[in-house]
This record gives sequence, structure tokens and C-alpha cells, in this order.
Amino acid sequence: MHKINITPLTVEYAEAIVEDLINLHRSGVIDSAAFSFTLVPEGIPAIDKAAECVRRFKIFQKLLKGKGVPTGILIQATWGHGWTPDTPTDFQRIRNFNGNYQYTMCPEGEPFRNYVTNAIQTCAKAEPDFFMLDDDTRFITGRSACFCPLHTEIFNKKTGRNLTSDQLIEAVKNNKDDAIIQDKLLQESMIKYAHLIRDAIDSVNPDIPCSFCLCAQDVRHAPAVAKILAGPKGEAVIRINNARYLQDSLRNIPGWLCYTATQVAAFDDDVTLIGEPDTFPQNRYSTAAATLNMHLIMSALEGCKGGKFWITRMASFEPASGKAYRDILAKNAKFLDAVLAMKPTWQGISIPLPHKPVFNYPYTPPSGGWHETLGRMGLPFFFSKNNQKNTAFAQPQLNFFSDEQLDEIFKGNVLVDGSAAIELANRKLTRLIGCEAQKWNLEHVTFEQPDNDQIIPSTSPDIARLVPKGNAKVISNLYHQAYRYDHNKTILAPGAIKTTHENGAKAVTIANFHGKPDGLNSFSIFNETRKRQLVNILNDFQALPIYYPDDAEILLKAAILQNNEKIAVILNIGLDTLEQIELKGPWAKNASPQILDLDGAWTNVDSTQDGDQITIRKNIAPLDIVIVKF
Repeated sequence: MHKINITPLTVEYAEAIVEDLINLHRSGVIDSAAFSFTLVPEGIPAIDKAAECVRRFKIFQKLLKGKGVPTGILIQATWGHGWTPDTPTDFQRIRNFNGNYQYTMCPEGEPFRNYVTNAIQTCAKAEPDFFMLDDDTRFITGRSACFCPLHTEIFNKKTGRNLTSDQLIEAVKNNKDDAIIQDKLLQESMIKYAHLIRDAIDSVNPDIPCSFCLCAQDVRHAPAVAKILAGPKGEAVIRINNARYLQDSLRNIPGWLCYTATQVAAFDDDVTLIGEPDTFPQNRYSTAAATLNMHLIMSALEGCKGGKFWITRMASFEPASGKAYRDILAKNAKFLDAVLAMKPTWQGISIPLPHKPVFNYPYTPPSGGWHETLGRMGLPFFFSKNNQKNTAFAQPQLNFFSDEQLDEIFKGNVLVDGSAAIELANRKLTRLIGCEAQKWNLEHVTFEQPDNDQIIPSTSPDIARLVPKGNAKVISNLYHQAYRYDHNKTILAPGAIKTTHENGAKAVTIANFHGKPDGLNSFSIFNETRKRQLVNILNDFQALPIYYPDDAEILLKAAILQNNEKIAVILNIGLDTLEQIELKGPWAKNASPQILDLDGAWTNVDSTQDGDQITIRKNIAPLDIVIVKF
């Protein structure tokens, strides 16, 4: 596990900061402290900022000696995070996709490289227990590459051309092959820079490890960089980019979880991933303590082995701002450790992730999809880069799969929304879903009615016009009425279609789009009749081992642990405190549920049974996480 507290070099309050670090370590909140060194160049000639940072670091280092708290250095900025300092330097800067020079240093500049080498050597001589290189070391996220004269010259040498910087920008914008060449050159620059850092450390002490912080769209660069920074004997540790800066909506948590899982899926098992519970600017006006706790636990469930903590105010000494963070993390420390030790095999329906990283510029991570619906309805879903028995597709996920890969995925059961159906039709793959699909071009849809169920009033313009093929069965229809109480109603088109393939696999296509932004249009989706329809479909797929049957906003994940125990993770993303938790499905039948307590142990809980539904008598407040074992 890696639980690293980022700490300011505020020597005026060194004794209080050290006392806090010792308490955090003893309470299990952190396992180490990294002092933040902001080394982005300033001044002409560049100021020796490393010397002053080291002077301050040694004061803390002396106070922490023998206290059992590993003490390292966060190289918080060398390239720069983008803002212009009080005294700019004259090193070569990155020129971004818009042709603008921003205050980030290009790592190909020789004066800058010499500056960094000297700075890291100065830091290494202070004998820190570890280094961590921060995420200003990136080319794509927020920068869209580098087209400065140095990188333009490298491109021209590589290709035998004679482009100007402006011409290179246009070439990369308009030619995929040129974009790929430029992207590979950027990765080579990243690797070259990682060697620079590692070589500077090794020149002083090759046994000091160094981890790496990535930004999401640079994910493909990270494994090589992290392995170089770690050194031949070190563990390659990567902090992913999943902070929730200033995000106060609980309803975007399923999308945030997808963003987290998409990054995790990019890596093999030869690296260790940690999360980014960044509360910037480190107080509750920005990030609630409950949000921070949720962030760590849900990141752990997706495969992160800890986090890089920002729970201490950096800009000024304001310890009261971190009290709530410390209280909730200390309270949940053993709970988190128990979660970190879990190795869940997720159950339910899979949201497919790319088999290989696809943040390749100029692409962006997928957004939208069935997790946005299932993740608020308490229906079990999970993310996977491997083919699963049950899969749910919306259009954003389809972009990352070839026709051949989709053929393999549709050998299992697949749930498809209207946006994915139109995309499949455009790719001439309607054989997979048993229907044709196109943009809606008929009269306004007044309501939808599944077989033998209540009507679903339609509020959404985002609907596909489905036309069944072959043996496909219509399981829901879309209707038009002249007005609400008109006795006449006209069937316009299917609202949902089911087809069964020769191998027995089923594909169900729902005309409505799923995973769209929240708003009035979404209430064609978020209602109890639609939920019943989805429950019936998932039961038909045998993809519903356990679920939340009521209408509160619950994110639910189901898993089987290594010892064959079954668990449900219940996260309240609504604003109502629930006085009890209802769960339904095969796992609930004849169950003797236990919950994971704050000591990280399974304890019995008061519950009542009614067939395949169980009611657990435990409050769950907004952002609370309850893990139930069956």
C-alpha cells in the first residue's frame, strides 16, 4: 500500500506539522510523507530553488528522524503546471496545439535539462527516503503536444521534411500518420526526460526509489516512464489522474468511476497504481471529507493501492481546514485497509473498456454510457477490458472496438442503447442486434409501454428508430397521442427489441439513448417502470445476482471474493439518508448478511428476510459506503 501525505515546507510551523505527520502515521491514515518541492524555473539566470527547498527539508527531516515516518520529496514542478510565476525564466517553452507558448518548459531544451540535473542532484544529496515526480511532466493533457522549434526540428530530422512549427501543427491536425509520428516523438522525449531524472538520482544514490504521477491522456507514456524512474530494483508506482476537483454533484460519480477504471485498464500487472484524492485547495469549501473518503475506497475497489493525499493546506498554515479529513480517514483507516486487501471478481453487467489504451492523441477518454443509468439505479455493473458474459454498449464505447472484436463480444449477452444501435447500423453490423436503426424521423413520442407494464412518458428527443429483422421480438413500443387523454394511440416504432443468436446469446436494444447529461430529458430513463424493464432484461441475462429494488440513488457493485464469498458494495449517491438497505436477488435468498465494520472485520447485522429480498437495518447517509457479505 502507498498512502503518501503531501506536506508543505512551512518551516515556521515545523514542529506542529511534524507532530501531525506522526499522528497521521500512527492512526494508519498515511504510511509516508512527501515534502513538496516546486522547482519550476524562475528568474534569469534561473534561481537555485532546490537549495532553499533542501535547507527547509532538512529541518523536517531532523525532526522526523527515528519517528518511523518515511520522509521523501515530491518533485512538484519542473516543467511547470502552466501558471506564469512572478519572475519568468527564458528557457524554451512548450508550444501547444493552438500555437500558443505556455509557461511549461520543453524537456528538449539543454539549459533546462542542465537546470533539472543540478536540482535533482541537490535534492538527492539530502538523502530523502523516496522521490515522486509530479504530473506537470506531460505533453498531452491540457497541452495537446509540443510544437516548439526544438520538437519541430526533431520531427523534420525523423521524416526528412522541412516543416515550420505552424506547418507541423497543421500536418498533425489533418494527417493521422503525422499525428502518430509526432506522438511517438513525444513519448521518446518523455523517456529521455525520465532517464535524466533517474540518472541525476543515481549519480548520488541509486537506491532512492522514484514514483510517477500521470495525467489521463498521457496514460500510454506512463509505464515506460515509471519503470525508468523506479530504477532497476524499485517498484514502478504510478498515481493515476482521478481527482474530483470542485465536483459537488454526487450524480457524476458513476462517470468519474468510469474515468478511473479506464485509466486502470490501461496498465498491466507489472505496475502499482494509486489514486489521486486531491482536495485542492485543501479545505472543505472545495472537497467534503465524505467525498475524500469515498474517493479512496472506490478507487481501491477499482484496483488502486492507496493514494497521494492532499489533506494539508499548502498555501498557508491553516490546520483546522484538515481536521475533518483527518477524522474521517482515521475512522475509516482499517476499513480502507480491508478493501485494499480484497481481490474482487465483479459480477453483473460489464461496461466494456478498450483492450489497449486509447487515450492516443487526439482521442479522449470515453464518456457517457450505461454506467450513468445503472450506477444510479442500484443495478450491478462493472468495467472490464476483457470480454464478459454480459455487456452493455452505448455509442461512446463502440468507437474503441473493431468489427471482429464486436463479433466476439456479441457471442455473449449484450444490452444496447439507441445511440449504439445507430452506430452499429452505420457500420453495417445490424446482424448483431436483429434490427435496423436510424435517427428518429417520425412523429413525437408521447410514451413508451413495455409488454404488460405501465406506460413511460417520453421526455427525450434522443431516440433511435428501430426496425426489427428476422426473428427479433418487440418487447416494448413507442406511441403517439394527439394529447394526453386522447383514447386513440398510434404505435410508431419499437421501444425495445430482443433477438437471440444461434448460440443462445441474447441482444436487447432499447431505443432511448443512455448516459446522456442529466436533465429533464433523462426522465424517460429514470423512473420505476424503466427500472423494472432493466431488471427483467438483466434477469433474463442472468446478470442480476443482487440489486437495490427501491428508487433511492444507489451505486451498487457485486463481486465474488477469492474465498468464494459474495459481497455487495452499496454507495449512496443521493441526498437522502436511508434508514435501512433493501437488497433483492439470488444472493439475498436465505442469506445471513454481515457488514464490513470500521475495524475491517465482518460483523453480523440485524436483517429480515422475505423470499429473495432482504432488509438490512442500517442507516446509510449520502456518500456512505456499506459492504455486505452474503
